[in-house]
Amino acid sequence: MDLGPFLRGRRERFGFSTQQVAALAGLSLEQVETAEQPGASLGLVIVHALGDALAFDPAALLRGEAIDDPRRLPGWFRSHEPMDDEAVSPKDARLFARAAELGHVGEFLWQELNRGRSILERLRAPKSVVDFEDPWREGYGLGETARLSSSAVDGPVVSMQAFIEGLGVHVARVEFDSTTREAVSVYRPGALPIILLNTNTARVRHSLSRRAVLGHELCHLLHDSGEQPLRSSDGTTTPVREVIEQRANGFAPAFLAPPGWLRRDFEPVTSDDLEAVHELVLTLASTWGFTGVGAVWHAKNCELIPKSSAERLAHDPLVAELNPRGHGFEPERPSALTRRADADEIGVTSLCAGLIEDLVVEALDGGAITANRAREILSWS
Repeated sequence: MDLGPFLRGRRERFGFSTQQVAALAGLSLEQVETAEQPGASLGLVIVHALGDALAFDPAALLRGEAIDDPRRLPGWFRSHEPMDDEAVSPKDARLFARAAELGHVGEFLWQELNRGRSILERLRAPKSVVDFEDPWREGYGLGETARLSSSAVDGPVVSMQAFIEGLGVHVARVEFDSTTREAVSVYRPGALPIILLNTNTARVRHSLSRRAVLGHELCHLLHDSGEQPLRSSDGTTTPVREVIEQRANGFAPAFLAPPGWLRRDFEPVTSDDLEAVHELVLTLASTWGFTGVGAVWHAKNCELIPKSSAERLAHDPLVAELNPRGHGFEPERPSALTRRADADEIGVTSLCAGLIEDLVVEALDGGAITANRAREILSWS
């Protein structure tokens, strides 16, 4: 296979300059420019370095396997063409493609450790949107059903990240170029599902709102069939994409606090008694791990407080400031590497910290992989 045209086409598809690829690959500009020439003779070291930079598996390429378009990844629920209004930057597109590769590594480790089918795989049931008028209501139903199906625990989820990892999903907190895109989910057959949380957004940095972001992405992983462009070919907003997002917005709070449980535990406030409404909202937020505003709208949607009271409280500065520290929800996750004497020698990037790290350490402890292989995987970025 003539690699030169492939390398150039992939670089241009990402939107990188040759200088940027050289920096990512740790190569000189001359080496990159030479590699892109038709008929260029390339050593394995250079091909491997360019594979890291351009997010492809050199072995798969040399075997003649198809390499996915980095901007139209199957199973990527937030995909964009380069000319979209919300176009993904080259750096972010590479990060997402890298995560997709990491999912295959994670699945390999999962199988090596004889984990069997993940809970998410058993629960996954792609569904088309039925209620186009109120897709959030459909999301509420799906969220409550998913929670009841995935856990026998009746009560608040202390850590949504730990809960989702228990379903067999890797969650990574990484920094995107984008300051508006909160998360990206990748689900591909034969690969570990991955959620990337963007630490460059306020809702991900705040522990309580991050719970809702994770719930939103879980809906995509469970019920979306695959990638959907945010915009249609004529440049207008895609209605299907909008309702899918609204459905996921409804799924998140219902998964965190199923409406049936709340109606059992709370006496509805039927009048516009703001003091009683405020007390209910505060209790809901602090007990179930919601922001103040999130608790207001969830209480309204569960018919625990009047709509008029919800509209007033949602704009109350005191409500917005409820639980700024999260009251113990989403505690920082301990690193699996800390129990190893060689932790400093191995290290782990933000992309790999979490479930992937756990799988690598378990495989290393069990002799399934070498320390060099563990170091290589956990250095991915």
